Amino acid sequence: MLSRRRPGKSDILIGLLCLFAAVSLCYAVVTAPRIGKDALYYRTIASSWASGTYLPDTGVFYGPAPWTAVALSPLSLLSPPQTVTLMLVINLVATGLVLIMGVGLWGREWTIRERLFLCSLFLAWASFRITVRNGQLSLVITALILGFIWMRRQKRPYAAGILLGLSLIKYPLSFLFMTYTLWKKEWKAAGIALGMTIALTIVYAARLHLSPIRIIRDYTSDIAGNLSTKDTAFTGSTEIKPMIDHFLGGQPRLAIAAALVLWTAALLAVGIAFSRGRNWEDGQLAAISLLTLWAICHRPYDSLLLIIPAAVFVDLRRQTGGKRVAEWSLALLGLFAISVPGLLTDRLGLDPATVARNPAGFIGLHLERLIVMSLFTAMLILMIKHRSPLAVAVTGATPA
Repeated sequence: MLSRRRPGKSDILIGLLCLFAAVSLCYAVVTAPRIGKDALYYRTIASSWASGTYLPDTGVFYGPAPWTAVALSPLSLLSPPQTVTLMLVINLVATGLVLIMGVGLWGREWTIRERLFLCSLFLAWASFRITVRNGQLSLVITALILGFIWMRRQKRPYAAGILLGLSLIKYPLSFLFMTYTLWKKEWKAAGIALGMTIALTIVYAARLHLSPIRIIRDYTSDIAGNLSTKDTAFTGSTEIKPMIDHFLGGQPRLAIAAALVLWTAALLAVGIAFSRGRNWEDGQLAAISLLTLWAICHRPYDSLLLIIPAAVFVDLRRQTGGKRVAEWSLALLGLFAISVPGLLTDRLGLDPATVARNPAGFIGLHLERLIVMSLFTAMLILMIKHRSPLAVAVTGATPA
């Protein structure tokens, strides 16, 4: 008789992760209809524009760029419950697309277990639950960015440009991919993406009978003012600035200046790493995703962009040169399933100032930004140190 293979530790861990992912998905879907606060927030923006109300005149700053209101204008036709339900459906469709494209871009040669791991890891993240429950756009933007990468690899610049342009409705997540497209001199895709943004801004201005220049000036002024306000610009879960602010004794302007110096150094490091790992595009995309998350303010739901470095690390684990780094990196990404900072402050209700006095508490509060910064550094080192073997062995296959 044939003996059955006993499940090993890795099989048990994959099974537990799949179970956690299933529970996470069910919990998000069941509770979403009762929340959906961000979906209603987007509806307010769209309805204000549709009715001819210029939000800056009301004295309220909502955050998203003006062209976002045009892209989301169909929400103004729906009631609040309908808006929440529609965003739930859209987010579930986006989830399926993200998982299909994540595996299609990087996992065509993976085993079933590796594919299950990536999909389960994504569904297990707290950022996934937060996005679905609140009706956030982060899932949609992540799907658009992956679609942009997919179309680039199929040599379809016009489709890539359209998807990139749509992703700019939440530009804090996608603007570095726009920059990357310019750096790669992919002028068709970049031109279409920028053209879409300009066109949507003109439509926004025409409806309100205002000059596009005034609208951009007002928005830029509001953004600049909010970036220096500690209550709004120092609350990101992955951004490095709050930790800098802590070490500088709570001086926001000084922290912003120090962050600018760090960002400049990071861009120089990216330039060096990209020039040495020129053929390893997967590593470049992973580095861009990580830089996006720690460079500016991002709420927990934006951490869904980690699907790109997660997929690259799963693929890297198959190569001898970076296996250990990949395994440690994936273990760290697994911590996003419980969101330690949120656990301490939101669910346990602990005072951040009190927790930060303890070294372990301080690490817990800043864990996600430390992880993102560490993985960004590791990715650059891999590109600089192992550019030849990794560039040949790890470059993702072009989807069929």
